[in-house]
Order: sequence, then structure tokens, then C-alpha cells
Amino acid sequence: MFLLLGSYVGVPFFAKKNRKNPFLYFLLSLVIGPFAFIPLLLSYKFASVAKDEFTISVSDLNKLQIKDATHSVTDARVAICPSCGAQLKKIPGAKTKCPKCKQFMFVRTDSKTMSKVVVNAKQADSIDEEWAKINGTWESLKQEKDRFTKAKSQLSKQFGTEASDSDAKWRLLVEDSLIHSAMQNWGYYRITIFQMGEQLRKEGKIMDALEKFLLVSYLDTCGPNNISTPIGKQHEYGMKPFTADPSFIAPGVIERIEKLAKKANYNKEKLETIFNNLEKKYKDSIPFSLDAQKSWSHVKKQISLP
Repeated sequence: MFLLLGSYVGVPFFAKKNRKNPFLYFLLSLVIGPFAFIPLLLSYKFASVAKDEFTISVSDLNKLQIKDATHSVTDARVAICPSCGAQLKKIPGAKTKCPKCKQFMFVRTDSKTMSKVVVNAKQADSIDEEWAKINGTWESLKQEKDRFTKAKSQLSKQFGTEASDSDAKWRLLVEDSLIHSAMQNWGYYRITIFQMGEQLRKEGKIMDALEKFLLVSYLDTCGPNNISTPIGKQHEYGMKPFTADPSFIAPGVIERIEKLAKKANYNKEKLETIFNNLEKKYKDSIPFSLDAQKSWSHVKKQISLP
């Protein structure tokens, strides 16, 4: 009897902690008692929640070494530009520009030799394609490349001159954000906003990037869900677009906010002004589960600034 009564309380509580509908699980516990814990435990074990900034891109797949975990990777990098052959002061450890020819250099793990090498853009694409074939993501990669080519072509016609790669990437991110918000997939939307912030940060657009990362932290505290339901309609099983979870704020996002704020010479008070404006700016497009003031009270505790 005590076990049965405990399930009436424990199942809904555990469901809420795991962002499930507690009422539905309460009804389930009335029917099957403590056995209602089973689907919750399974979902907890296998669920994949899009809550952190470590989104895997195709270009990162080579780092996973999925092909064979027993293969050891050898370091075959050299301090020579793969485009112009210029001698470099140090061996590149990540994507960087050659000081002589200004072409980007990339670090990849060759799937054939299992060696880490420094390559140019074309060679990096080739290696990424090989890893995509190995990992079964070739079709997805091809679709994204086709989207990118189409977006760049359309922008070039619109501009009357060749569009840059960054312009095409931004176009795709905007499209993705609109698609995700229209279907109330706020977890995916959050990832897209993070990617926008990353692109702006790399382009040196400090204030724009700062706003995007603050928006990501706001979304994190609201607990974004992916419910794949057109905006304005309710999920057929009552799943909500947001389930407030102020306890979670991605550390990597906070780190970026702090670094950008220092570059802009901003303190917490100035950040709070930007943060509060987010609620006004997005009130008609994002159904936040927390108001800006409540969300900021949690975010500011994580920020190490005066």
C-alpha cells in the first residue's frame, strides 16, 4: 500500500524533473502503480536533450574516431601552409589563417591514414566527406552543401556580386531559426541562436554576439522543448514548448558572455539592460516561461563580473 501511495507522488515528481507531463504520469501511476517509473527511467537513460553548446557539426565528426576506437591517431602536422607552402612560426592546432597567403588552414584527422594533418579548405571538405560516408551522414552533408550553394547563389544575384560564405551561412541560420520557431522546436531554435552568436563572435561583432548569447541563457532558464507543433497550436499530448528550469545554464555560454562583456567594457548592470530588452524584443515570437527579471536573477549568479 505504501509503495502504491508513494508512486502517486513520486512518479509525477520524477516526471516533472525530467520535463515530462506530470499529470499524464500521475494518471499512468493510477493505472499501473509503481510500474509507471519504468518509462521514465528509460527516457531518462536514452533521452537526448539539446541543452548545451556542444553541437556536433559534420566537420567535427572526424574528431570522434568512430571508425575504429582501437586505432591510434598519429600526429603528422607540419608548420607549413598547405596552400602556399610558406614556413609557419608554429604548427596550427585549429582553424587559422596563413600570415602570407591569408588562406585558411584546417586541422583534420585523415580517415585513411588515421593521422592528424594540416590541410586547406578543399582538402578539409574531402576529409569531412570521407568521414560522413563512414558515419552514415553523407546524405545529410550533401543536403546541407546543396542548401549552402543555393543560398549563396541567391544572395549573389540579390547583391549583384558574389556573396561571401559567411553571408550564405547566416542566411541558412535565419531560415533554420524561422523553421524551428514555427514548429515550436525551441531546443533546436536555441542551438541555432547559439550558432548565430558564434558566427558573430568570430566576425568580431561583439555587441550582436553578446545579445545572442544572452538570449541563449534566457532560453536555457526557460527550459526549451522540441514539440514539433505549429505555433499557436497545443501539443496533442499536452507537452509544453517550455518547462522552466532555472538551475541549468550552459557554462560555455556564460564563459562567452563574460569574455564579450569584458571586451565591450560592460558590467552586470549594462548586461541586465540588454537582457530585459530581450523580453520586449521577442515577446511576440517566443513564449518565454519566465519573465526577464526572474530569468536574469538566475543568470547573473553565474556571471563573474562586477
